[in-house]
Amino acid sequence: MDALRDEISLDDRDSPDVLQDALRCIGFGTALFQLRMYDRALAEVRQAVNLDGEYAVAQSNLAAYLAVTPDERYRDGQLAIEAASRACVLTDWHCWRSLSVLAAAYAETDQFDKAVQTSERAMVYAPEAEKPVRRERLELYRSGGKFRL
Repeated sequence: MDALRDEISLDDRDSPDVLQDALRCIGFGTALFQLRMYDRALAEVRQAVNLDGEYAVAQSNLAAYLAVTPDERYRDGQLAIEAASRACVLTDWHCWRSLSVLAAAYAETDQFDKAVQTSERAMVYAPEAEKPVRRERLELYRSGGKFRL
């Protein structure tokens, strides 16, 4: 695992390119999430947000982890809404991924009407290849379900 961290993430925080550092944190966080190391994944994504709070991908990834993590100990719907909303603002409310994450965060907090409305908006911007998955999520929220990875 330490070798993976050396490959993906920076231990040397003297890099002048903050965005590159944030990207490495997101990459490492994604790998940790896939390994079900949720606490460490969240720490990496939070680090990415701390490095560049104006980076929509970092905000969206943080929100996604907080909203859809299978282990309830790591979910925080309200913080997910805040981070996803920030990502949506940063993308002028036109990024289907950020909107989809916001919909999942609303569902996590039992705000299903908002989840449906936001999911419908995500459908408008989603590429055709993504629309079947977006429709499934929309139906999930309409039925009062919550999305989990």
